[in-house]
Amino acid sequence: MSSALIVDPLQNFPSATLLFEKSDYVAAPSLWGRDKLLSESFFKERYDIDVCPIDEAKSDYDILCLVMDFPFINQDFSGEWGGNDPIGDKESHDTWGNILSKLSHINFKKIIIIDYSDFPLCSRSFDVFTNDYQINIDAVFKREHRFTCSFDYNDKVHPFPFVVFGKIDPTWLLYKERLSPSNLHERAPICVWASQVILRSAHDDVFRLTNRYDFFKEIMKEPLLDPRWKDRIIGISGVPLEEFQEVFSKGKFALHLNGSGHLCKVFFESLSAGVLLMQQLMHINFPFKEKFDENTLFYSNEEFLQNHERLKNNPSLYDKALLKQNKIIDEYFNPTWINKYIHSKI
Repeated sequence: MSSALIVDPLQNFPSATLLFEKSDYVAAPSLWGRDKLLSESFFKERYDIDVCPIDEAKSDYDILCLVMDFPFINQDFSGEWGGNDPIGDKESHDTWGNILSKLSHINFKKIIIIDYSDFPLCSRSFDVFTNDYQINIDAVFKREHRFTCSFDYNDKVHPFPFVVFGKIDPTWLLYKERLSPSNLHERAPICVWASQVILRSAHDDVFRLTNRYDFFKEIMKEPLLDPRWKDRIIGISGVPLEEFQEVFSKGKFALHLNGSGHLCKVFFESLSAGVLLMQQLMHINFPFKEKFDENTLFYSNEEFLQNHERLKNNPSLYDKALLKQNKIIDEYFNPTWINKYIHSKI
């Protein structure tokens, strides 16, 4: 039974505590020059986790798990990965150096990173750990591990589509509070969309190119000019995360579009609500062979319309796709399997 010290300064991934048999969880927003992001009482009530002060950690652990935006510590490479947006950040670089110095007296057998960044590259950040922090990393588990960016990954970087950043942790809904609605066939056959319509050009950042606007341009017109969109999508934004599952109860489908990161919060929120997820094709590598049903995947607006029409009018096809989705969640999106996956890579 392995023990882990989880250091998650900005409280982005409390679900990490579910992935190890024994763990202490350090959240240290004050080291970032900030007040507590979530009060200790709220954190305890929401997650049933006792936060461990960094100076009260034990002297020995099997694993040090650092939950972080791994590319962002690379302060010297702003813009060099493509586009004009700064990638590196001096505050992040220096703050992590401070945090790691406070852990230097603790013995760890393995040091791993869970990288929740929406940026797909990370190779240059290894040099920051080696040269600036004098620390060797055993493995990086990367949310935005894309097959289009394989040129950047060494054998220590592994796909990890089990994390995103956000308050409250969206993955907690899936791992601990997943619903299994019994009335799906009684609901309206619409897709619930609960996110923002954003546009990021290649000029801004070639690796975080985002164009949700084109997908929605037909339904953003008033009145609707294309009758095929009618009764297909209901858009809801600005909803507190605690209410998302109720929001998704309005339909039997949910919609996931690629954002700056291809794997977004709504992926976990939708799956936790037990509805069938219609997904824009992502470049994300998943660490298992099973695929979501082909009728739920689309690239273009037209493919979405065709697939949604097919599933909408064929209950048995809908049930088959939902069964396949649930099988993937049951088998892989659970802490026991993820724990074994992490240990297999370190």
